[in-house]
Amino acid sequence: MKELEVYIEDENITDLHIEQKKDKGILRIRANGELEEMKEFSKEEVLSLVAKIKVRSKLELDKKRICQDGSFNVTLKDKEYSIRVSSLPTIFGEKINLRVLRNKTAYSLESLKFIPKDTLDLLLCANSGLFLIGGPTGSGKTTTLCNIINSIDTVGKNIITIEDPVEYIIPNANQVEVNEKANFNFSNILRSVLRQDPDIIVIGELRDEETARLALRAALTGHLVISTIHCNDSYGAINRLLDMGIDKTLIKDTLIAVIYQRLLKKKCNCENKSKCLICGGKGYKGKVVAGEYIVNDRYDIENDLSKDYLCKNKIPLRKYCKGLWEKKIIPKEEYLSLLI
Repeated sequence: MKELEVYIEDENITDLHIEQKKDKGILRIRANGELEEMKEFSKEEVLSLVAKIKVRSKLELDKKRICQDGSFNVTLKDKEYSIRVSSLPTIFGEKINLRVLRNKTAYSLESLKFIPKDTLDLLLCANSGLFLIGGPTGSGKTTTLCNIINSIDTVGKNIITIEDPVEYIIPNANQVEVNEKANFNFSNILRSVLRQDPDIIVIGELRDEETARLALRAALTGHLVISTIHCNDSYGAINRLLDMGIDKTLIKDTLIAVIYQRLLKKKCNCENKSKCLICGGKGYKGKVVAGEYIVNDRYDIENDLSKDYLCKNKIPLRKYCKGLWEKKIIPKEEYLSLLI
């Protein structure tokens, strides 16, 4: 386990993959969105490492033909990290994925440069309704969700979060973790939360129709509900809700806004990447947040919740990213990938 700590400490690394092959094991890391092979193990070494990780994350050691999920915490140089563990049986043995969650207690919304500050400030004043953060996996949705909570005036308010798992500690919030094995899921917890006199309800993700329906009903009855949703653009969040069977009128009457975001590779400032020690010859280092947003005017009688109405006068993601490329903030290939 000690040899993995150097990777856990690296801020650019999000995942560690421990894979078993026929006669060896390999370690791959995901840094800045890219997978890279770092090390090979003997079969004996990888079996020992997998066993140690399973014990530490409280997975059942003798069960090797089922998928398991667990977690553990580690403190390195006075910094605390939460490690989310997933095991997957393959033909050559168990594959282990370690997702590194870096605990934070202070946040800022300065990274959301694609939203005018006055617009964002106005959105943060809402006392009721549904606020959604959309994007693909690994786009920083949870971090932005925490940023929003910490930017809202929460004095004198009862904040309850429902998460799977709890990734960041949020001051002044009562955080609840989902436990599917005990039937302690999003929808069941949300029903209980609504009996806890909440002002702000944070739902880690709208995954299913039942949770979405309860969330929008809560937003309609005077609660501020903030959640994330998987989608391909800002308007895609509305399509996801419609696909779940949510009534269009209910969406119109509750939705405040959708922030859609992506994490893109940030271009290194080096002139000769082959000799650059900062980016290691890759030409990029770190990430930059890019995105788009829509604001729903719940009181405009002309609002038909159509894409033409909601997205008028808004800068789409592709146009915003073209500006980032022209300013040499992101590599050309990163911009071009959004056009496919």
